Amino acid sequence: TLQLQINNDAINKVPEGELMLVIDNSSSMTDKVGEVTRKDLVLNSANKLIENLLALNSSTLKIGIVSFSSSSEVSEQGTEKDAQLISDFTNDFSILKEKINSIEGTGAYTDLDAGLKLAQKTFSTEDNNKYLIVLTDGLPNMCAVSYTHLVSVEALEKVISTTNETLQSLKNINVISLLTGISSEEAVFKTDTTGKSYTYGQVIQGVFGTTAQPTIGKFYKINDNEIEKTITEQIYADLVPVEQTLKDITIVDYFPQY
Repeated sequence: TLQLQINNDAINKVPEGELMLVIDNSSSMTDKVGEVTRKDLVLNSANKLIENLLALNSSTLKIGIVSFSSSSEVSEQGTEKDAQLISDFTNDFSILKEKINSIEGTGAYTDLDAGLKLAQKTFSTEDNNKYLIVLTDGLPNMCAVSYTHLVSVEALEKVISTTNETLQSLKNINVISLLTGISSEEAVFKTDTTGKSYTYGQVIQGVFGTTAQPTIGKFYKINDNEIEKTITEQIYADLVPVEQTLKDITIVDYFPQY
C-alpha cells in the first residue's frame, strides 16, 4: 500500500479596485416570486454579495451602484436620464445597504444602455481593477411608446445593436451580466406590420450573447428561483477565485507492473 499525503492550502484571491453594480429598477422588478418580489430577491442578494466582499477587503475595494429603467419624465425617456447614480464608490457597507434599499422604480421600460454608460463614466481613470455587474429582469426596450409595444422592429434592432456595442466597449472592465424573469425564449418579443418579428431568445443573444459565448465577460441566464444562489455564490466565486498553491504535480509509479 502506497500512501501519498499532500497539504494544499487554497488561497482566495481578494478583489480590489472598483466594482459597480448596475441594477434594473423597471416596473417588472415588482413582480411576485412566491411571497416576495423579484426586486426583493435581487436587492437582498446584492446586499449579501457586497457585505461578503467588503468583509474580505474593505481597504482597497470600493463599490458603487447605478440603477436604470426609464425616466419618470416622458420627455427624458431614451436619454441618459433613464439611469441614476445611487451611490458613488465607497467601502462603507452601511451606506451601500441604505442606498440599495432606497432604490425605487422610475419607469416601465428598460434602458440598459443608459445604465451601462453611466457606470462606465463613473469609473475613475486610475490604473486598477474594475468590475461591473449587471442585474436585470428584462430586455432593452427603450424605443417603446407604450408598455407593450415598441415603435417598430427596426427601432428594436437599433436598441439591440446600440446596447451590444456599449457592452463591447467595456473590454477593459470585468463584466458579469445576470438576466432573470424571462420564462420563454421562444415567445415573440416584438412583431410589426411587415411580418418581421423577434423572439425573446433572439433579443437575448443580440444583446448578451449566450452563456457559452457571451458578448463580454460572463453571462448568467437564470430562473427567478436561482437569483440568490447565483448572486451570492456563483458571482461571488467569480469575483473571489480560488488559487491553488500546488501546481503541475506528477506522480509516477516506479514499481514493475507484475
